[in-house]
Formats: sequence, structure tokens, C-alpha cells
Amino acid sequence: SKKEEYLYKYGKELAIIHKIPKDLFKNSYQRDINSIVKTEIKELQPYVRYLSKNYIEANKDTFIHGDFHYGNILWDKGKVSTVLDFEYSGKGFKEQDIAWATVLRPGQKFMDNVNDIKVFLSGYKEELSFNFNKYLWCLINCYCHFYNMNSNNKEYCAKILELLEQISKENKIDIL
Repeated sequence: SKKEEYLYKYGKELAIIHKIPKDLFKNSYQRDINSIVKTEIKELQPYVRYLSKNYIEANKDTFIHGDFHYGNILWDKGKVSTVLDFEYSGKGFKEQDIAWATVLRPGQKFMDNVNDIKVFLSGYKEELSFNFNKYLWCLINCYCHFYNMNSNNKEYCAKILELLEQISKENKIDIL
């Protein structure tokens, strides 16, 4: 489908950015969202426990965009023509950058199911490898942050919980 074609190219584009030699750049700016979420929201507590119990170090071994999402991509004739907003770029943690690109945002009409994420990741993997377990940790953390920031949006939060449950179950992540 057209959607899958675009998602594949979207993933591939991020991997191409991650191939830029990192040695010319300083460390990327780390936003609070890259730290473990702090929340009292009951529904998120199993995920917060998982994140704490399985904490990963954010290695900075890749040039990252730092804000790679659909709003910073311009398309022309089915191809990425421009990537905008390199404000957060530099040496960083590629799995976090991948998670940031694949997290569902409010009002977004894609990345709202596991298949969309898989298509994006297959495009990425055509160009570059990554640590899938670190990516999953970062994605779960992103979902928790976005849920926390949008807790008044019940429809969106329900979708985030659904995605968290699907991803945890499919990847045998123990969130108890």
C-alpha cells in the first residue's frame, strides 16, 4: 500500500541520517523525555516498574536527528525531499531517536498499530542495524511520557495503552 511505502522510506531516511559520521559533532541535547517517566498514573505503573528494573544506558555512539518525526519531513513525488529541524542533533542514542520517530502522537493517523512500526523498522534495517531491546525500552518510555503529557485526551491514552499491551505481549516483556 502507499502508506507502507511511505513508512518504509521514512524508516530508511532515519537510518541514512544515522550513518552521518558522529565525530564531527558534540553530544545531542537530551530532553527530559529521554529520562524514565515520572508519573503517578495508575495505568502506567507496570511500565514504569519495567523501565526502572531494566534501565539502559543511553550510549552516544551515533549521529542522531533528535526530533525525527513526520512534522519534520517534507515529501516530493513519493520521496523525502527535505528533513527539517536539526536543533536536537548531535552524538546520541540511535534507539531513542528511532523510538521518537515511531511513537504515536495525538491526532496522528499512522504508527497507531504494530504493523506500521514494523514497516518503518524494516526500512530502517535495510540501511542500518540497531539493538531491538534497547529500542523497545525507549519506545515504552516514549509512550509513557506521551500518555502522561496528554492524560486529558482519553481516546489517545486508550490507544497508547493498547499499543503498550500489544508490544509487551508480542515481545514477551514482563511488565508485572
